[in-house]
Order: sequence, then structure tokens, then C-alpha cells
Amino acid sequence: MNSSYSDAVLEVAIVGAGFTGLGAGIQLKRAGITSFRIFEKASAVGGVWRDNRYPGLCCDIPSHLYSYSFAPNPRWSRRYASGREIWAYQQHCHQKFGMGKFISYGMEVTAATYDERAALWVLDFRSGDQIRARNLISMPRGLSQPQYPIIDGIESFTGATMHTARWDEDYDFRGKHVGVIGNAASGLQAIPQLAKIAESVTVFQRTPNWVLPRNDQAYSALSKALFRWLPGAQKLHRLQLFLKQELIHPALKNPNGVLHRQLTRKALAYLHRTIKDPVLRSKLTPDFRLGCKRILVSDDYFSALLLPNVKLETAAIAGVAGNEVTIADGSTRHADVLVFATGFRSIEEMPFAITGRQGQSLAQAWRDAPAAYLGVTTAGFPNLFMPLGPNSGFGHQSALFVIERHVNYIVGCIRHAARNRLRSMEVRPDVQSAYNEGVQQRFQGTVWTGNCSSWYKNQTGRIVTNTPDSGFAYWRRLMRPDFAHFVVEPAHVEPNAVVPLVNASTASEESNDANN
Repeated sequence: MNSSYSDAVLEVAIVGAGFTGLGAGIQLKRAGITSFRIFEKASAVGGVWRDNRYPGLCCDIPSHLYSYSFAPNPRWSRRYASGREIWAYQQHCHQKFGMGKFISYGMEVTAATYDERAALWVLDFRSGDQIRARNLISMPRGLSQPQYPIIDGIESFTGATMHTARWDEDYDFRGKHVGVIGNAASGLQAIPQLAKIAESVTVFQRTPNWVLPRNDQAYSALSKALFRWLPGAQKLHRLQLFLKQELIHPALKNPNGVLHRQLTRKALAYLHRTIKDPVLRSKLTPDFRLGCKRILVSDDYFSALLLPNVKLETAAIAGVAGNEVTIADGSTRHADVLVFATGFRSIEEMPFAITGRQGQSLAQAWRDAPAAYLGVTTAGFPNLFMPLGPNSGFGHQSALFVIERHVNYIVGCIRHAARNRLRSMEVRPDVQSAYNEGVQQRFQGTVWTGNCSSWYKNQTGRIVTNTPDSGFAYWRRLMRPDFAHFVVEPAHVEPNAVVPLVNASTASEESNDANN
């Protein structure tokens, strides 16, 4: 970055050029806001779909739903697209909407500090550069930093190791004895592919997961032509997929209801149909209710476990020495390579230090549990917007649906602040507290509060990742920003004079504008 640009003040700084950053940039540009910059630490757009390259990688949400509503892709090859195809879609959107001139590559943010006197965010980069921006858009750590297992002696392992999110594409698995630690989403996708080329695969399972059939299939040439020449048909297909996903929510909301029993029976029927051995089947049957943890989908995981070169190991790993993995009974399993399919670090962490008002860090504010209003803004951090923030994920819907809702909400807030010459906007602490109390109350009686260790929960058992709402309900909450829920700092007053916005009619007009 050149020095002249470093001296400029941006209206919006966006960290990361994944689906969230690209979506935010595109919508800001469409809203007529061009004083923004996307800072990407890598050399290309894509985020997790650029970085994840393990064999079998694909999305567990249907392709036509896992895409921007404003950029439909009639050429999806399959019902569930591969990781490479999704990355290609991101690159297409980057080019189609002219994002190239708005992105700075090789720019890793190391710290973001709110300058109260200037009402600006100051971003520091590993390169030594520094920029200032009125607004900052940055999602929590989410799916960007791998979570590695804590295993005694793992540092002494003499073979190769790799995380599914940091895949070594040059490693040759042919003839190798592979140990896969973890059997959640990435494990279910990678294990069947590794089994095709490795000498042996040992799957170290801590807890079995509920698995539903994916029912994947290729889109015919006729279907793709229909979607291309009749956009309404593609929109109808997307709506159908959305509604089908929404039908899962009542089952998760009421684990004692008919829909939950039906979904459970479907999962058990799939397990029984595929796994005939009662001993193996019992090892793959969860002891918690379906939906307490993420529901997985796969067409080939169970069948892969039946292959002669694949073994499921359910005893706990006691330690690692040399190229041997010792399990709880004292026996060992040989491994030339260990694959960590153990997911990502918690949403409670941010990828860099963020410091808000009065020197408070976001890590301090979230010390007990992360909290945000609508999963987007948090008290004490003016003009900071966090798409896919706390309690905004779904156990049944597309992340792209949430990203679009959040981005539209954020753009509405930024437009309102610019039109009304506001230095800053900050959610009221009482509004944030009341909202989060309501979120936790709505979790009561749902499947997510069940007795399982889940990515949805923090170490104290509080649900911090997902929302208890259906897609429709969450959409309504984000449809119109209620500017009475913020305290604002007008441009014409002294820096520390923060006053509430009380003009309800103006707020209503801006809310409508934000959604047009």
C-alpha cells in the first residue's frame, strides 16, 4: 500500500475477501458508497473456500441456496457443489461486480483501535501500514483458524500431519497408513476419498454424529438451460430449497414433537440400511438428540467404513509416540500421516486485537461470553459491524442467507449515518442486554440445550453460535434497522458528547431506504 493511500480516511474498511467481505463490498458499491477498501491477507478472494482443499470438499447446503440471491448461478453442476466450484463462483462474482479495484491483497490486519477523539477506526497491518476508516466490517474468527486437537506427545510424531483446512496437496497418500482424527463435516467428506487411495485409514472417533443422506445428484443440461433462459424457474427452485431447509427448524425447536421424531427415524433408517453389523452400528449411534450438534449429510461415509482398508476406532487416544498412536486400552495403531478433521476455533475469538471505547478490548468484553445485538453490533465498539457474529448462525439454513441479511442491515446503518452526518453509531447497552436475554430464553426447551458437547456452545454451556430463530423470523428482525436502538455522535458536537437519536419519522424513512 502506498503512503498516499495510507493517509486517506475511508468510509468503510472491510477485513477479508470471502463471501462476507465480497458481499459487503458489492452491496456498498450498489448503494453508491465507493469510499471503501477490502483488505485480504492472501493473494486471492475466497476465504475458507480458497484455503480448504482437502479431497471430497463440498458444501452441505444446496448450491442454489449457497449463493448470493443477487448473483444466481444457473450453471451449478451438482445439487451440492464441490469446494473448487464454489471458489470459482466467488471469483466470478469478484469479476462481475468489479471488486478488483477495491481489494488490497497481502494485507494482514494485526490490530484495530477505535480513536474516540476522531471517531475513526485505526487499522494496523503486518506490513507496517496503517489506515483510518469511519466504519469497520470484520467477522469473528469463525471458520478461518483451524482447531488442533490436544494430544499427549503429538509434537513427537515422526510422520506427516495436516489439518483439513491446511491441506498439503503435494503429499502422496498412496500406500500410506492414514489416521483421521475427527468425524464431523470435513472428516465425513475426506474419509471416503482417502480410503480410495491409502493403504489403510483408521478413523479415530470421539463421538458419533447424526448423519442424513445427502441425495446428491448432477443437474442435467436441460435443467441448467432452463435456469439460464428462465430466471424465474431458478428463483422458484431456490425458494423451494429454502422452504425445505426451513422445515427442519420446527424439529430443532421442539425435540419432543412429531417432526423431530420423523427426522430421527429418517437418520436411523439410513444408518440401519447402510450398516448391517449391529456392533459397528452401535458405535455410530449418537446418545444425544438429533440437532444438539450439527446435523451432517453424506452419501458415502457409512459405506466407506465398510471397506476392508478402513477401521473405526472409538477408544480415546491416550498419546502419540514416533509413528504410533496409543489408545486407551494401551494398544497402538500405526500411522504414516495424521489428518486433523477437527474443525475451527471458536466464534469467541477475533483474528486480530480489537480495542473500542476507553481502551476496552473485544476479548475483554467477550471474556464470559460473546454478545452482540442481532449478531452484528456490540456495545462499546462504535461503527464496528460483525457479520456472522454471536448467535447469528443456523443449524438448518445457508450461511449466505445470514450474510446477505447482515450486509443489508449494515449498509442501511452506514447510509443512515452518512446522510445524517453522524460521527458514530453504537448499540445501546440496555438494548443489547435485553436482546441477548431474549435469545437465551428462546433456547429453552430446544434441542440445542441438550446434553452434548457442541460447537454451538462455549465452555460454560452457553449457546453462542446459532440463533433460536427460524430463517423467516431472523429475516424479520433484520429487515429494518431501528435507529432508536443506537446512541449516536453527531458531527457538529464535541467528540465526547454522545446523544440518542429520537427522530422516529426520520429513522423510519431511513429504515425503508435501507431495504430498497
